[in-house]
Formats: sequence, structure tokens, C-alpha cells
Amino acid sequence: MQGGTVKYIGRALPSVGLRSRILNQVSAFGDEKWDTVINDMDTEIGVVTFKKREQWYFISALEHYLIEKLERPAFNKRG
Repeated sequence: MQGGTVKYIGRALPSVGLRSRILNQVSAFGDEKWDTVINDMDTEIGVVTFKKREQWYFISALEHYLIEKLERPAFNKRG
């Protein structure tokens, strides 16, 4: 979240790992608009976890729900 606005909703499936996923996102430089988000010291990162690997399907469902509920945050838009 940057300036009170959700900019991106993402997920990390058990095969990828949460740490790797977050590091990938915060080190993805090159897009001027994304760079302003990850370089802003006031940007907040929220994390929701599920303890059991067997519940991975909740991750995908929650990601999709939040993207639609928040009317496709800026970096979740396609095309």
C-alpha cells in the first residue's frame, strides 16, 4: 500500500515460497512507476499466510477476490 492506496495484490504458492516472492517483487526495478512504489519508505507490505500447505487453493481464491474487490490495483491491470 502506498499513500493509502493498494498498488498490487500477489501470491506465493508453496512451491515458490513467501520470502522468494517478496524479494522478487521488491527488487524488480526497471518500470518507473513500480520503482516509485518500492523506493517509497512509507510503502507498506501486508502478508496473509495459511499454515497448512494443503490449503494452497485459498491463496489463489483470496488473491482473485481482493483484486476484483479493490477494482484491480494499478499493478494488477492487464494490457
